[in-house]
Amino acid sequence: CLFNVVPTHRYMAQQQARRAASSLKSIGDLVLLKKLKDAAFSEVKQNQMELERNLGNVVHYGQTVQLLHTKSNKFVTANKRLPALLEKNCMRVELDTVGNEGSWFTIMPFYKLRSPGEPVVIGDKVLLVSSPGQPLHASSCMLVDHPDSYEVNVSASKTGWAVSLFMEHHPRLSRYLKGGDVVRLFHAEQEKFLTADTYKSTLNVFLRVTARASKNDATSSQALWEVEVVSDRPTRGGIGSW
Repeated sequence: CLFNVVPTHRYMAQQQARRAASSLKSIGDLVLLKKLKDAAFSEVKQNQMELERNLGNVVHYGQTVQLLHTKSNKFVTANKRLPALLEKNCMRVELDTVGNEGSWFTIMPFYKLRSPGEPVVIGDKVLLVSSPGQPLHASSCMLVDHPDSYEVNVSASKTGWAVSLFMEHHPRLSRYLKGGDVVRLFHAEQEKFLTADTYKSTLNVFLRVTARASKNDATSSQALWEVEVVSDRPTRGGIGSW
């Protein structure tokens, strides 16, 4: 799994707007709701500005961050109201689209050779302490629906997480093809997409014509390909180059 380390977002105004929307009773409530929605919109814009301002900055021990799951574009979030699915004495960890205060994790050193305020170094072992005050924990309980995968929850038991860099920040990253990008491959002459599909229990790769009026409207997930930048380090990605 890949995660983006991003600065903490603020959620108070958004939470107030959601609570007000669920308890409307009068015209005065509508006026209040309009003000709260404006405040929530401003909060979202401020969060985005803070994210852009901190892009490329060094992460330090003692800093509170959020972990954005790259594939789903959701935040790792501790839900203190629900127990973990397998270890019932722990708090549940889930992926949340918007996030909340449970998405805040403070990076602390696992070993005493590092101190708060020092920069986090690639290869360091760290603790990710949730806002309720307990660290992110890798359970020994295997998931029933995902063999060879284990539950992650929030527990008093400490788990050290190794910091591994997948890709460095680049100010114009969106202009480049990079590891982890998902693309479609379109054959210009035959006007077909390169597709992988199963036929008679065998996986085949072939060119498939789209029935859509425009190639930009194609939606088949079987014509999606993920870019992998070949490296001697399997956990390292980066910008593709000739």
